[in-house]
Amino acid sequence: DVHINFPARKNWLGKTTEHVHAINGIDLQIRRGETLGIVGESGCGKSTLAQLLMGMLQPSHGQYIRSGSQRIMQMVFQDPLSSLNPRLPVWRIITEPLWIAKRSSEQQRRALAEELAVQVGIRPEYLDRLPHAFSGGQRQRIA
Repeated sequence: DVHINFPARKNWLGKTTEHVHAINGIDLQIRRGETLGIVGESGCGKSTLAQLLMGMLQPSHGQYIRSGSQRIMQMVFQDPLSSLNPRLPVWRIITEPLWIAKRSSEQQRRALAEELAVQVGIRPEYLDRLPHAFSGGQRQRIA
């Protein structure tokens, strides 16, 4: 039963006197291979829950237990255009972690980008395009 509270008001001594209850009791289990979609009205705690699940926030009360590797989960934003470098072709964006780690040649990265593009329904011939040329759904799959 996890709770996340944020300070809302402080007294003249700087002590918190009121809290906003962003998450007020959630019990959730996500198993390997499952997908979680978080939907709800504005201000209901979606972003706070996502930050908790990604390890960016700690609960105010309760316990968050995450087993396995930190790299298993990732967030896919509704329109991730702002997270995609507008100057790089999509194949470079897809393979950027390999480029940073210097673990493969450009030819190997390009081949991997083509393979991954096919898996998510993007035609390999589109990989030289820039992110703005894709729809919101395609950009989600690229991210």
